[in-house]
Amino acid sequence: MHKGIKMLMAAGLALLALGSCQKEDYKIQSNPDEFAVFPLAVPVAAEGGEYTLNITGHEDWTIKLADSNTSAEGWCALSQTSGSGATDITLTVTQSTSFVKNRQIVIEVSNGIKTLRSKVIQKTLTLGENEVLINGMVWSTVNLNNPGEFCSSPDEVGMYYQFNSDKPWPSKGEQPVPGWATDDTVFDDIKTWAPENDPCPEGWRVPTSDEFIAVWEKGQYKAQPAQTGFQVWGMILGLSEADAKAANKDNLKALGGLFIPNSGWINEAGNYDRTWLACVRHGNSLSATHGGLYLSDGGYTEQWGWGDGQKGRASSVRCVMDLKIED
Repeated sequence: MHKGIKMLMAAGLALLALGSCQKEDYKIQSNPDEFAVFPLAVPVAAEGGEYTLNITGHEDWTIKLADSNTSAEGWCALSQTSGSGATDITLTVTQSTSFVKNRQIVIEVSNGIKTLRSKVIQKTLTLGENEVLINGMVWSTVNLNNPGEFCSSPDEVGMYYQFNSDKPWPSKGEQPVPGWATDDTVFDDIKTWAPENDPCPEGWRVPTSDEFIAVWEKGQYKAQPAQTGFQVWGMILGLSEADAKAANKDNLKALGGLFIPNSGWINEAGNYDRTWLACVRHGNSLSATHGGLYLSDGGYTEQWGWGDGQKGRASSVRCVMDLKIED
């Protein structure tokens, strides 16, 4: 064997031996009699939860939360703020409300002479399969079906709802509709969808008119199945015209837009009506008679619902997550 190759092999074996020794030398040893805090960093999931911090030794100590990098308040809580000797501290961390920032906060433990530190680091939120972030809010990319249940695809219309009601109606059914709210007094002076009547799943709600309008003011475009790959025509909201023209069912979420399927509404006779419109409920209305609706056929667009009695018409619902995105 060549002399140079022998020397390289010997050097490699020496490095392996050194690496093995160093691995043993750098094992963290904990002395239960020594004042210390473990772990030095607490990794936390985006959904939060309860985590344990261990204090060792025999001294009296105090513990507090120090520097935080987020505007959120009270997101990390300690089970106690002082004690003596070895103790397990429970950290209670709330769900993150950030998609861009890892929450961090420093925990300081002091025995009056020495101050030790640990850091909580929480992962960011990630969007679900049927969620998109628009204007700092999380929107469902699909309509609501039965209360608490989303449709499986953006081109499904789902169930229909009268204003401020959690009672679902199918697009085709008995005529007239049994149990239909027809008395005008049901809607008089009601301008806001009451939380107890909200049919959206837990953590979601019917969006306000301002929230919905802010999305379609970013852009709205009528798209046909030949372009999108969806089964029905509909309105693409939240995108510039150029992006909307390039949108389809495979890239729409990545582009950050919504598809609102052609849906029409159900009138007081139980008839599927206004089939030339895409209709979506708002969570509030101008008056006792204004509908609180987004209506569009690609040319005509109305954000409140024209005429009298529109609150009594049932239409589709698109939910928004009740989540304030932190700075």
